[in-house]
Amino acid sequence: MVEKMINIRSIEDFNYEGKTVLLRLDINSPIDPATKRIVSDNRISKSLPTLDYLINQGAKIAIIAH
Repeated sequence: MVEKMINIRSIEDFNYEGKTVLLRLDINSPIDPATKRIVSDNRISKSLPTLDYLINQGAKIAIIAH
């Protein structure tokens, strides 16, 4: 049996200069019902390296979340 290698490309494999990137992030964060403030910004913080990378590569970014 012949196995095919799946070629999964990385974020570094693309040229983003002057392009718009649609970035889907899972940034749902718990909110304190009393204060209406975010309790944990962990998911948001974990997204920052990706955002920084794309910005430094010259991308315009549109973020979508659910």
